Amino acid sequence: MNILFKSLMWLNCALFALVTHAQIASKLQHITVSSKLVGGPVDVQIYLPFDFDVNRKEPYSTLYTTAGESRFDVLKAEVDWLSHTSFSPIPQLVIVRMPKLNFAGADKLSDQAYFALLARVLASEVEPTLIRQFNLSPFKVIEGYSSRAAIALNLLGKMPGISKARYCLRQFGVNFPSN
Repeated sequence: MNILFKSLMWLNCALFALVTHAQIASKLQHITVSSKLVGGPVDVQIYLPFDFDVNRKEPYSTLYTTAGESRFDVLKAEVDWLSHTSFSPIPQLVIVRMPKLNFAGADKLSDQAYFALLARVLASEVEPTLIRQFNLSPFKVIEGYSSRAAIALNLLGKMPGISKARYCLRQFGVNFPSN
């Protein structure tokens, strides 16, 4: 009987979590930005807050992430949960996945050249489009985790106007020289 009761309680909690997440789940959108710098389209994934309103008086802050598919799902759920009320610990954010630049010769670029180009594409083509279409503020967070933190670190040094951002970088296996 005790096992049955615990199983029913667990099932009840799981169903409540699913229903709650469905009620506050945000919207994933894909947009294509025409890029003169890469000579073709740049596909961008944008995750909008659950009650996104392009006409909202206060513009939305932006979280740029390097997250892969599985971590992106976790990040979306975390942001949804941590920002779904007016008294939540973080403001509602628009999440933008760092696009992958696909063009002839992209695979031949060094990491530094690729990151420099990505920074220019983000700053001069992607971000202005997103600001116009999605009512974004100049406040940005650039996030990177584990080995992908290197992408965020490289972009920090190359994106003009990044001084209006805050940085959240996590990387494993980094050895800092001791003094």
